Amino acid sequence: MSIQDLAPKLYRDLLVYPRKEAKSYGTQRQVEGTFQPGQRALVIDDVLTTGGAKLEAIAPVRAAGLVVEGILVVVDREQSGARTLSAAGLRLHSVLKIRELLACLRTARAISAEQEATALACIAADA
Repeated sequence: MSIQDLAPKLYRDLLVYPRKEAKSYGTQRQVEGTFQPGQRALVIDDVLTTGGAKLEAIAPVRAAGLVVEGILVVVDREQSGARTLSAAGLRLHSVLKIRELLACLRTARAISAEQEATALACIAADA
């Protein structure tokens, strides 16, 4: 099966997403997608900072009956989000941490050592 054939199936059969609020038209559901209560779900997002927004996004998913035990983010900004999620009983999976991203950017000469140090100081102040 090609990726072109697989993508619509994944979207139709596997993707579930919360809305900030249910629409007054269409399915009128706050959580869209095909699922059965009791199924496990992994929440995926781009960036984790404090974790508050992730907990807000998970609430309607759990209220719809899905079991959420973990969150996958592309970048963990290392600013208390991991602690917040852990305290809520959630496992954090990240593609990379902000310190790793900064090191890669400096190695690629996309940022200076001074810029990296400034960013690391901000992270430490917010940790």
